Amino acid sequence: MQNNLPPIPADYLEHPEEMWRMLHSFISFFTLLGIVCFLVLVSVIITLILLLKSKAREKETGKYIYHVIQAQEEERARISSELHDTIAQDLRSALSSTKDDVTAGIIRSCISSIRSLCYNLAPPDIDVQNLSSAIQDLCIGFRDESNLDVSLAVRNDASEILNSPSLPNVQKLNLYRIVQESLFNVQKHAHAEEVSVIIRRGKKQESPGLYIRIVDDGIGFDAEHVAAPSKAGNFGIRGMKQRATLLGGTLSVQSEQDLGTTVTLFIPIATFIGK
Repeated sequence: MQNNLPPIPADYLEHPEEMWRMLHSFISFFTLLGIVCFLVLVSVIITLILLLKSKAREKETGKYIYHVIQAQEEERARISSELHDTIAQDLRSALSSTKDDVTAGIIRSCISSIRSLCYNLAPPDIDVQNLSSAIQDLCIGFRDESNLDVSLAVRNDASEILNSPSLPNVQKLNLYRIVQESLFNVQKHAHAEEVSVIIRRGKKQESPGLYIRIVDDGIGFDAEHVAAPSKAGNFGIRGMKQRATLLGGTLSVQSEQDLGTTVTLFIPIATFIGK
């Protein structure tokens, strides 16, 4: 059999310590290489474990937010039902029995306020009424109640996305609530005269999805100061951002003193077409 191995140099045969030094160098090199590979492997495993734990925490956080918001919606529905079935009914009974015009006027005003409150607490069944129509009714009701100049612009392609059958009703309600809370904030804090709701699809240079902007000409505020976690009274903005997270989107608030406020909601197209 032919031996193809290279011959051992004569120097190594005459000086075995040189061969031992070379062998020791090889052993040291491969030992060091093995240690490095082992450390790299351990680092990769630790990184993957941390990443999986991070994803699990995000998932649990999302579930927690979902259950909190779901509990809020159930409590709103309960309060709305109680107001409608007890207080409103009692007021109607009182109205039918009173003969004083002034008292009757006060009772009618209370009934109207309770009806409006019930509507805000428990919005119309979005499963029956498409989302674009529900938002339109919301803006009309807000205009009548607040006496503000409210304009709504919904592009046709955006309306198709809003009414997508792939969007679950719970997500439609989250989107509705974000618009509703934004309008309530304008009414309570902005001292505005005009508010615009603009709903459109993303342009070519933008991320594909739905963009909703609520713009008012009010007094504005320091957005970073109000949105700080330690500040009281920021639950409205925080709640809107939580709902945006459940929609897979983002919500930003831009405002300056005396320059009005702009709330921008972006929802990726994947939310509407299913994953």
